[in-house]
Amino acid sequence: MMTHPDITDLRPPLISSLPPGVREWLAAFALAVRGQDYESGRRLFSEAIISFGTHEHQITGLDLLVERQWKRVWGVTRGFQFDLSLANGNGGGDIAWVALPWHSQGCSPTGEWFDRFGRATLILERENGDWKAVHSHFSRQPEPLGHPAASVPALPG
Repeated sequence: MMTHPDITDLRPPLISSLPPGVREWLAAFALAVRGQDYESGRRLFSEAIISFGTHEHQITGLDLLVERQWKRVWGVTRGFQFDLSLANGNGGGDIAWVALPWHSQGCSPTGEWFDRFGRATLILERENGDWKAVHSHFSRQPEPLGHPAASVPALPG
């Protein structure tokens, strides 16, 4: 797995403190993205999901998330995977959270594939025994300050 060259590991990963089933949830979601399997993805999310993403400021509801985010992104994505080695998270009882980077390749409008790095934050709640995302934030990793594609100009040096 490639990692973004600007990610700095500021604290030790806490993935081992995640409740049982959360790692499996992450693997199942990554598989759904790679397979463009919207139905399998839907089963992992609450109908009342509140989500933020690269292309949408805020989405409320699973139907809108699928239409306005997933269907715009998954079809031009290949090789999506989470980097569990840099995951942080915790939980107890029926709630868990995890924050971790991801990597995939995206397809440009001209058909060229490029590496795409990002980060995700998820809040999961147990619903009828299954983990469901009640909040998600998936977005592209920002370019480093000073990079031509950075959205914030570099500070004068």
